[in-house]
Amino acid sequence: MAAIFSLMLWQTGASQLIRPGSALNLWRFPSPPESSGPDDTTAATTTTQQDLVHGLIRREAVRNLALGLVGLATWYRSDRKLLGCVMLCGCSTAFSDGLISRAAIGGEELRHWAFLPFILGTAAGLFGWPG
Repeated sequence: MAAIFSLMLWQTGASQLIRPGSALNLWRFPSPPESSGPDDTTAATTTTQQDLVHGLIRREAVRNLALGLVGLATWYRSDRKLLGCVMLCGCSTAFSDGLISRAAIGGEELRHWAFLPFILGTAAGLFGWPG
């Protein structure tokens, strides 16, 4: 299960890196408007805003790629306790992403927090807590 979560995180990061605008739509964040042409007086501002937002999404993409690869590498090496720690790091990422979503767009935090029980359960199992 930890490998599946790691692959999902890696795939999300790859998608965000390649298509940041789609990532904004997926997470329901507003995207800066496209400029209407070279005679648009706000074209420079709009382009700057879009570059900034897409740059921030790409930063998140690199974070997701790295965390996904760390999870896959740890899973491959069969270190259950360390993989449990990686899953807990994933929980902190999902939780903070939900808080950011709530603050930035006034909701949609459950799109991030819905994964928490499953990731926590996986981490607990890797630590040997249920039994």
